Amino acid sequence: MFFGEVKYLSLCFLFQVENEYGSYFTCDHQYISHLQDVFEQHLGRDVILFTTDGFNDRMFECGSLPSLFTTVDFGAGE
Repeated sequence: MFFGEVKYLSLCFLFQVENEYGSYFTCDHQYISHLQDVFEQHLGRDVILFTTDGFNDRMFECGSLPSLFTTVDFGAGE
């Protein structure tokens, strides 16, 4: 089924910088910033970078940076 005219067609890649680093005992923003720099050196600045963490405030604060997209991992369930 076609819903409209396609004007632009391209691939979209998202790159995960770190996985659940906010769960780690330290809160090292320099580490996350270094990883972001490495990704951007190799992939360029026009890529989408994100982190994934659990769903509490400490994990959000320690596991990402304002310059990265932050996603939530709710776990496998019970």
